[in-house]
Amino acid sequence: MIPPFSEDGHLPPGVHPCTWAGFEARFAFSARRRELLHSLTRALASLRRAGVVCVWVGGSFVTTKEAPGDVDLCWECSAGVDVAQLDAPFRNGDGLAGTADLADLDVMPDDPELGLVRMVLSHDREGRPRGIVLLHLEPARADAGDATGSGGVTDE
Repeated sequence: MIPPFSEDGHLPPGVHPCTWAGFEARFAFSARRRELLHSLTRALASLRRAGVVCVWVGGSFVTTKEAPGDVDLCWECSAGVDVAQLDAPFRNGDGLAGTADLADLDVMPDDPELGLVRMVLSHDREGRPRGIVLLHLEPARADAGDATGSGGVTDE
């Protein structure tokens, strides 16, 4: 469960695991946010197909801001990720792009041990700690499409 927002509109510091249903219910409170969630589900589907198992969402999207400019997220670039399965915006030639070039999304790979991008997401521009949301992705199945609209995020 995601805790209440602080007086300044941020989540309390820390990593807050959440189901897709909980994430959508909490953050889809405006037309702009629903538009961003649609873009996010497409990105999550690509990440899931490549074997990514978790993403962290931060920035203004996980605040009370009515119309955030984008969604900032990072994904765990672990040994089980097949970079070749990622959609083109996630790749730079044969390697990973530093930031995926996707409309309305800043999607960055993060080293599972160092977690530097997660560290940046968990602080505001002034360096004050703030909360981020952790979403676990379910493994992609060869016979499953992405018709759920959740990008394959687990709801357990």
